Amino acid sequence: MDIRRVQMTGGSSYVLTLPKEWVTSLNIRKNDPVGVMIQADGDLMITGNLSGDLPPRSRVVTIDQGMDSQMLFRILVGIYIAGYNIIEIKSKDRIQGTLRRTIRAFSDQVIGLEPVEEEETIIILRDLFNPLDMPLDTSFRRMYAVTHGMLTDSAEGLKSCNQGRVQDVEFRDRDVDRLFWLISRQTNMILQSPRNAERMKTNISEVLHYLQTGRIVERVADHCVLIARSINMIEQEILAEDVRVVIGKAMAEADKLFELSISAFFSRDMKKANRVLGTTSPLEQILHQINQDILALPTDSVMVARKITDSIRRIGEYSGDIAERVIDFGVIPDARSDSSVS
Repeated sequence: MDIRRVQMTGGSSYVLTLPKEWVTSLNIRKNDPVGVMIQADGDLMITGNLSGDLPPRSRVVTIDQGMDSQMLFRILVGIYIAGYNIIEIKSKDRIQGTLRRTIRAFSDQVIGLEPVEEEETIIILRDLFNPLDMPLDTSFRRMYAVTHGMLTDSAEGLKSCNQGRVQDVEFRDRDVDRLFWLISRQTNMILQSPRNAERMKTNISEVLHYLQTGRIVERVADHCVLIARSINMIEQEILAEDVRVVIGKAMAEADKLFELSISAFFSRDMKKANRVLGTTSPLEQILHQINQDILALPTDSVMVARKITDSIRRIGEYSGDIAERVIDFGVIPDARSDSSVS
């Protein structure tokens, strides 16, 4: 830390000299304006970027012989989440068709990055969308809406033997992933520069709250996919209607807990969150009864049905995790208002 003394001029003005290295690096000259911002913790932030435009952050990915499509996709996702807005993918030889398709699939799945240059040995992706312009609340609400729809359609598919509704669940999981990646990207960008938090009208505590809760919602969506896949594996004539009804009842109970926990999240209602934590027992009782009823089924059907009940149980537990996050975050005053614990 560079310690500097505050000077006084004219009897009423306080003056602080700026580090020469910082001034030189930004090419700041005499009479140039700089931005001064008081942070929530009392710190003072000085910036030469008055426009608020994001500086270019580029990353180069070099494709070698040991890199397959899965590895390339994971690397690109990691770079995207880290907050880079320019990705240059290059190879000594011509980029193979399978890897080109992987790059296009990645570009299609994430929000903002588009190919702006493509040649035989190089592909450049650039972010044409400023992530800071998307409110966290909007992304999270969309995540919940898609996940809630996935759970509802899985339940309806089981009840009505409608395979079409069930098959669509897995496809929509991609939407949940891309929204969670966006929230993760925004979080990293805010951690890298506190000024980005001001631009999004949020604070680091709130951003981390959205990130951690978003991760839980993303896991709920994963279990909706597991339920849908299991339903597709069960022969409906083997799974008796009364068993399907009870499983549907358990899914409805899990959905109710999930919905209540998300409602508590948005309202920051700790009492409502506490109700979620106190109402998980009925779901456990229903699941226990189902696991007893399916023992008379063929072995393969029992295993698949148990996968469904295990995922339903996990959704109930994740709802409890969200409720605990609401209570943990509820004791932290909102930086934008004088909140009190009640």
